[in-house]
Amino acid sequence: MQARLSATDLACRKGDRLLFRQLDLDLGPGDMLHVRGPNGVGKTSLMRILAGLARPFAGSIDRSGEVGTVANNISNLVKQCRRRPPYDVRVAPSDIEVSSVLAAMAEYDKIGSAEFLKRYDFGPSSKFWLVHNGRFYDSKAIAGVAHGIATGDYWTTKRAFGGTGPGGAVTILENLGFFIDRSGLLRQLTQLQVDRTHGKRAPYQYVMMLWAIARARAHVPRLAPFADVRQELAELLAPFAIASSAPDPAMPWAALGRSELWELVNPGLSGPVTDADVKRLNIVGGLSEEMYWRADDENDAAFVPAAVDVIAQLIGAESGFAPLLQRLGLPEPRAHARVQSSPEVTEAIAAVESISHPRRTFGGQRFTAAEIKAIEERAVQLTREHFENELGYATEDVGATQSYDVHATKGAEVVKIEVKGTTTGGEAVVLTRNEVKLHLDEHPNNAFALVRNIVLERNAVQPVATGGELTVSMPWRLDINRLEPIAYTYRVSDQG
Repeated sequence: MQARLSATDLACRKGDRLLFRQLDLDLGPGDMLHVRGPNGVGKTSLMRILAGLARPFAGSIDRSGEVGTVANNISNLVKQCRRRPPYDVRVAPSDIEVSSVLAAMAEYDKIGSAEFLKRYDFGPSSKFWLVHNGRFYDSKAIAGVAHGIATGDYWTTKRAFGGTGPGGAVTILENLGFFIDRSGLLRQLTQLQVDRTHGKRAPYQYVMMLWAIARARAHVPRLAPFADVRQELAELLAPFAIASSAPDPAMPWAALGRSELWELVNPGLSGPVTDADVKRLNIVGGLSEEMYWRADDENDAAFVPAAVDVIAQLIGAESGFAPLLQRLGLPEPRAHARVQSSPEVTEAIAAVESISHPRRTFGGQRFTAAEIKAIEERAVQLTREHFENELGYATEDVGATQSYDVHATKGAEVVKIEVKGTTTGGEAVVLTRNEVKLHLDEHPNNAFALVRNIVLERNAVQPVATGGELTVSMPWRLDINRLEPIAYTYRVSDQG
């Protein structure tokens, strides 16, 4: 197949700015496109759109064959363009499921990376790390073990399923909703050369990285003179002081320049930039181009939360971390989310534990079957009333026969609704494997209804559930990072 790249009526918007519009091009074998223009007119944005790294605001692109790019100063971005597939890439159905991936990661965490790789005959990853709740996992090994957990057939390193092709581990995991650090940028966060105090990493460089990521999300220019932001940085660093004196922002500003995550505009210095140089020469600096555009890309929404999760693992124990994220407008790290065990969750855990260890006694509120039924029926009742009276749907309770609870229709529209009821504030609920699979597959034709603070009268001859506060997410995009396995099926033999 001959290579071809065509674009029709392309437009690109950054925030409130329309960078370009009505752009057409048609490139065939041997053709070369050279784009020139002043800073800020949209050159890099155009290259990212043509490479499949970003979506256009308007227009369409047609690619066929092998298409490459050549640039003067964005070599890392070019590498990423070649590795990362277009947004419409899909893979053939796989036996690997979200639950089996989570189970593989749980074992990885329990026994450690070295033992996990040795046990399942894998070498360590050199690239393509799976990032989950701020932790890094060998993506190929996780996919191979996850397939074994799901089917009994454990893929090993000898099987050709690595890489980013349609059947590759990276693509399979990404299509299940997991984040893969393809470019290695997040891995580099863990390798920043920082001092340690009291056995933990000094936070200053990480605070500055979060500040710069927040600026990228707000479409603020990538580079800034140090003097222009010095006071702002000093205020952000102050809560993280590890000595009696106030932190000097020039120190992490200069130190980050030794990593590939940060760029310093060096005005002819013969050696590395020092903190004294930063202040004396007002050194311009900021995120590297690749890091900036990943954080700035609204079509790459998973990157910033993943970066926050990684940094949270490194310095999240610092008391000033949560207020810092709030001030910068960055998402709360999923790895640090605190979930209060509700009676329903405690009950579920106790139930599976009692199956595994029938001679032991486990705690829990111990709802009776009648009480559980009363709670569930109250939640379904409020959900159906809302969809019928407020939204104009016809509804049916299908919980007895389906992997969801309420079937709602309005004309040709069909919505499958998962309903959960709880006697608490609803910090956590229990989902079955079938429920997780169904709602991952059915999005966006699905919804999640949670009824909190149901009042259960337990002393009655027949338990009665009343009250409740309903919240609905429609469509419901199930966040796999919020799933926590509480039990596994283990095949004890090939026939089991």
